[in-house]
Amino acid sequence: MTIQLRAATPRPTSFDPDARTIEAIVSTGADTVRPGFIERLDLTGADIPA
Repeated sequence: MTIQLRAATPRPTSFDPDARTIEAIVSTGADTVRPGFIERLDLTGADIPA
């Protein structure tokens, strides 16, 4: 299978300044098999508190 790389600039549209919330999709960084390729998210630089 081929590894494909994609770049995206996050632009949150769900930010609620009054509630101080935002919707987010979180990844564990585990490989995910997609039809025809393996998706691998780069978590370099992610600020994930313990």
